[in-house]
Parts: sequence; C-alpha cells; structure tokens
Amino acid sequence: MPLRRLLILAFTGSLLASLVPSRTTAQEETQDETPDATKDDAPVDPDEVHPPVLVDFVYAPYPPEAAAERLEGIVVLKLSIDAEGAVTGVEVDAPAGHGFDEAAMDAARQFRFEPARRGASPVAARILYSYEFTLPPEGAVTGTVLVPDTTSDEVVVGALISLQGPDQQ
Repeated sequence: MPLRRLLILAFTGSLLASLVPSRTTAQEETQDETPDATKDDAPVDPDEVHPPVLVDFVYAPYPPEAAAERLEGIVVLKLSIDAEGAVTGVEVDAPAGHGFDEAAMDAARQFRFEPARRGASPVAARILYSYEFTLPPEGAVTGTVLVPDTTSDEVVVGALISLQGPDQQ
C-alpha cells in the first residue's frame, strides 16, 4: 500500500484540522476612539479606552450539513465581556445560517479575553466579532492531528498539513 494511503487512513475521525473557522479580529462597538499606543514613559490617561484582547480562542465544529454542501460563511456576533474577560453574552448580529450561527455562538461563549480597560481599570465591554468558516481545498485530507508542543502540555490545533507519497502526488 503506498505511503499516501497509509497516512490517509491515519487521519480518520472528525473534521477538524482544515475544517476550522479562521480567527478574525474583534471590532470595538463603542463610540470612544482608542488613541494610538502611548510610550512607556507617558502617564496613563484615566479616560483612555482600550478594547478587550482575545487570549483564548475556541474552534467551532464545522456544521456537517454545510460541509456536505461545501458552504462557507461569516457570522458577526455581538459579545458582552465582563471586567474579568469572561464572555457573559452572545448574540448574532449578522447571521450566516446553515448551522454556522449556532456553532459560532457556542464557541464564542468559551472565549477568554484580556478585559477592556478605561485608563488602568478593567471594565466590561461589548464588541462585534466576525467568526469565519472556510473549507479546505477540494480533495484535501482532513482529520484530527495531535502534535504535542514540547514546551507545554498543549496541543497545536488548526495546523495545515500537506501529505505526499513516494510518487510525489
């Protein structure tokens, strides 16, 4: 059996590696303008607002019916984030349908943020977050791949892996 077939058999399981949504950036929803970063030696403006920063992203499972129809989608979510950085509320602002909305909402509820700040104080915030679902190229091998990180106990998720057999196909 060619090497390529052996490797494909090793990648059976749920769609994860390539059928994962792409990370996208959050947009601050408030009217406050966030000035450019200040230099370390400048005093902290107590009225300066800094948006929350995503620190723990959670991949949503790709909706099976959308994957079967080769559909992609972008869901815009309105997230409420408390002063500790936990997501306390999730609403769909711009739906994509086909199971994308529910998958994005479930994943976003598990996000963790560095909280927004006004001056040096953490504050609650509401932001818009675009969650993008993209399919791998036609014919790509997908599956679950566990790659241990040698510096921690974490597993690398979302890596794109290219397989080639001895015939270089």
